[in-house]
Amino acid sequence: MRIKGKKIPIVAILTVLILTFTVFYGKYRYSMFYDGGIVGAHTIDELRQKDVKLLFVHNKKVAKNYSDDMEEVSAPVFEELDTAEVIAVVSPTGNLFQSTGIIGQEVVINRIIQGEEYVSVGETYDVYSGYAGFSEKDNSIVYGGINLMFPPNEYLVFMHPSRLNEYQEEDLFILAYPERHSCIRTDGKETPTLDKDFKKYDYWDLTEYAFFSSSKKVTSIYNQLHAAILERYL
Repeated sequence: MRIKGKKIPIVAILTVLILTFTVFYGKYRYSMFYDGGIVGAHTIDELRQKDVKLLFVHNKKVAKNYSDDMEEVSAPVFEELDTAEVIAVVSPTGNLFQSTGIIGQEVVINRIIQGEEYVSVGETYDVYSGYAGFSEKDNSIVYGGINLMFPPNEYLVFMHPSRLNEYQEEDLFILAYPERHSCIRTDGKETPTLDKDFKKYDYWDLTEYAFFSSSKKVTSIYNQLHAAILERYL
């Protein structure tokens, strides 16, 4: 192929064709998904206007991973949480930040237990989780097995500063591993067990739940573990 007497390399032609195909195929695939607007929600209040259902809960299969000995269960969790560069009591503002596979929430620092070199009391920061988020395939669904932080509750959080903070104006933080135990309500409210048919629930009836479990064993372990974490760090 020639333009104004110049021959265009075949590689360039193939590149343009591949890019064109990719764009149109992407638009076609996107059109197949139901858009409930959930990913476009920027606040808890906006999210409340959406139809949100559960996709995943901790069940009997998850329960098999846990010993009946609470000391054996809690020891590795404490070991991981101890490495968190920031441990603080925070209040969520209700603002959300969403991207593919992750969700972030804006929080105000109320008390610093560890990490004064990273955060300040009274300041707001964005805390991200790769373990909880939303999907719009077929329906608006929350997944990950853990819940969001809801105002006006206070939470004990364990987090690490993003390694990109030195290159950006606003500092971002990532919940420490294991994320299902690194963000806990400070009032010690226990979470009940869901029925096996968990997809029947409306998410907005479950805002008081810290996590989602259809296994009595998992529920018991998580509630005991969260109580132990509060006692250890507060």
